[in-house]
Amino acid sequence: MMSSARVVLWRLCACSILLHGCDASDFLGAKPGNPEKPTFPRNLSLAEVDGYFQTEGCEVGRPIQVLNRTLDDCKTLCNADPACDAFAHEAGHNRNARAGCLLNTDNVSNASNAISCDGKSGTKGYNLYTKRSKVSRWGWGNSPKPVSGYELVVSGCVSDHNLRLVHDKSREECSRLCNADWRCEAFEYYRDQGSSNPRFRRYDCHLQTSNDPSNCRGQDWNLDLYIKVPPDVGGYAHMPRKCVNGHNLRHAGQRSLADCRAECNNEGHCVAFEYGVAYGGSGARKPGDCILQDHTDNYDCDGSHHNTDLYLKRFSTDRLTLLDVKCQKPASGFDDVFKAAYLVARKLYDGYTDPYMTMLQMVPQLLELNKVIVNGVVYGFDPLSYETVWSLAGWGSDEVSAILDIYDKTWAGQDDQLLLKVDGIDVLRETMSAGQKRGIFKYVSFRGRARVSFIEVDSVSDNDDIGSIDIVGGRNVWKERALILAPNEHDGSAYELKYKVDAGAGDPEKLSKYMLCGTNQCNHCPVTACEGSQLRDFPGLDRDKDKGDLKPCPIGFATLRFEKYPQAWPFADVYLRICRRLYN
Repeated sequence: MMSSARVVLWRLCACSILLHGCDASDFLGAKPGNPEKPTFPRNLSLAEVDGYFQTEGCEVGRPIQVLNRTLDDCKTLCNADPACDAFAHEAGHNRNARAGCLLNTDNVSNASNAISCDGKSGTKGYNLYTKRSKVSRWGWGNSPKPVSGYELVVSGCVSDHNLRLVHDKSREECSRLCNADWRCEAFEYYRDQGSSNPRFRRYDCHLQTSNDPSNCRGQDWNLDLYIKVPPDVGGYAHMPRKCVNGHNLRHAGQRSLADCRAECNNEGHCVAFEYGVAYGGSGARKPGDCILQDHTDNYDCDGSHHNTDLYLKRFSTDRLTLLDVKCQKPASGFDDVFKAAYLVARKLYDGYTDPYMTMLQMVPQLLELNKVIVNGVVYGFDPLSYETVWSLAGWGSDEVSAILDIYDKTWAGQDDQLLLKVDGIDVLRETMSAGQKRGIFKYVSFRGRARVSFIEVDSVSDNDDIGSIDIVGGRNVWKERALILAPNEHDGSAYELKYKVDAGAGDPEKLSKYMLCGTNQCNHCPVTACEGSQLRDFPGLDRDKDKGDLKPCPIGFATLRFEKYPQAWPFADVYLRICRRLYN
């Protein structure tokens, strides 16, 4: 026969499941000593009980009086029963008052089947007390809680950009305060992480005018950081008072917001647009101005001054599978005819013109052939392929036919020590000689565009950038022979890449979120904001005193900051660029 406590537990479990739809996150998500602030009546009391974690504001579907005991009596009953992992005591009473006492003889992992702690308003409130011996201080109950519309940076914070500190707020209330203030880009929220620093206390909400978590350790302040994610506007991430420097595709004139979106949707190189807003800044933009952009890096661009908001194209999270790579020609100089192939590729990749090309009139047709359209929106262009060049030759260009003749030959030259990266993540290291093909079979998650970089590793001098392509997502693709040509004449490698894209099959948690970029390559950072990263952890990165000489962030990323490396006089200080993935 079941004990009376277990009978009551069964009744309570059934009631909670029927009325609340309990799940473990409701009960186990609140952290000891710092639960989420309840939103129902404030007459609830939370008394400290030795040997127990306290969780405020639990409720049951309807009043079920199990026992009528004081708080200390309820604790004594639980202590006397080895099967009792936790108990709940009716809130709003003095600890010496006799009130509802619910003993939980389930294990902690099943406790949510008995009591709901989701903070919903109810007619009865209970405070939950869980034996410390049953749970780990850094496990159950101390997990940070997500907030809708915000990216959580565990143990994160922001230095020197305080907007205001508000006490006695839940996370959701804090997010609403941040949403209502255009200056607020993030908020810090208190979570007990063991620090004795008295600066912040339970339920503290600290609004921030920056979302840069660099050089700030939230665990020293008992803080987590919540970064505002731009809301969606017609398939675009809306970033008020933002803009992009130096990447104007064209000014599309005065447009409605919907028409400006349509202009960007129909332009393959457009990944964002600025839209004029009357902010009263001294910049030249007027309300309704529509300026298409071919990049997403909004670093050091003040939309309040320029009177603009920024809209970034949103993309699905896709999976890129690199199947194999073939070396057609290792690094060495190439002649003028092969140089023409390189110029064709640059035209297709970047949309720039070259007055020395005799076949530019063919490029618009090629761009149409390579256009990527998803649900009526032009996402970009496929990389140049062997088949595409062949189609150009088929239009009667003798010069391109000569290119193909050369391309089909095996080139002599020194072997490449090839390093292959996707959004800074290493996927292959291999010595490649002319004509060699190497299987890869590596999966990488990406969003919008995946930057595939080919790097020649040099153990004596700096690594060399020997080419890259941006693979456009949004739809399923199987690509047999994408061409990669070196950007510099003296690094004249030529490679083919076979890959496929599975739309929507990527894992958002496995995206490359931060990169550290030197003059020739970018490396993935596994930690937030590349914090605490040492140069020895990123071999091959060449620093430079001129920030403009560093690799730009790929599309979909923006510069977070420049990491400075002081040098002894008389040498100039040098830098690396830190890139952060945007929320598109």
